[in-house]
Amino acid sequence: MPLQSRLFAGDAKLEAAAVSDPAHIVPGSSGEHVRKIQLALIQLDGAVLVPDGQYGPTTAAAVLAYKQKRAIINFSYQTQADNIVGKMTMAALDRELVEAENLFTGPVRMEPVYPVQHRSVAGFVPARPAAFVPVLGEIDPGVLDFFRKTQLRITPDSLEVPPSQTGIFRVHNAVGREVEVSNTGIATIAPP
Repeated sequence: MPLQSRLFAGDAKLEAAAVSDPAHIVPGSSGEHVRKIQLALIQLDGAVLVPDGQYGPTTAAAVLAYKQKRAIINFSYQTQADNIVGKMTMAALDRELVEAENLFTGPVRMEPVYPVQHRSVAGFVPARPAAFVPVLGEIDPGVLDFFRKTQLRITPDSLEVPPSQTGIFRVHNAVGREVEVSNTGIATIAPP
């Protein structure tokens, strides 16, 4: 059965790992499929990872922790969890992602928490605005007035923060979707 979650569906390497032992994803792997696993671990298990697509020691430790908490062990040849993403792990991740996606079916909503003026440090002013891009979602019209008052530029799929403005925004209903910050000098994304 193909993977069902929006994050995993259609990814050939993840689909292969879900059905074939030789296609397991192991430490040392790299690519977009690894980044998707990292995003799932962040979302589902609160893993503290940089989703860089590199299956290094931090990702291996996060996979191990995920599997230990859920007792994902193939008892036909194991006595304890390992740090490999195979059929059982792919099935568990995909199932949990689908459950999370079904909980949040509304639009992505960005709620302003604390707007502040950005001050230049030692003359440093970011060269371009940060863009928050809620993929497969939309910005809730209820907060557009706030964004307009703070000189933020809004398009149907993005929110641009000018270099002179910073703020804290809480993102709602972004489970299974992505929110990207293109200039970390202005903003960063914290895990929920």
